[in-house]
Amino acid sequence: MTSTEHLDLHETDACLLDIFCTVLNWHSTVTRQVSRLSKGLLLNGSHDAVDFAEEWRAKYYAHV
Repeated sequence: MTSTEHLDLHETDACLLDIFCTVLNWHSTVTRQVSRLSKGLLLNGSHDAVDFAEEWRAKYYAHV
């Protein structure tokens, strides 16, 4: 269906979103907060902050 003109939402069972790609920028948010909370020990965008963000995401998926 290319047009939503005749779309009947009463027949919709679910609306799914990919929250780690299209809804929010998780990577920048997590790395920025890690840097902020480290009180200057880690620079925004540093490898340690990036590594933390990627490990956090992997552990998040392990529990979903």
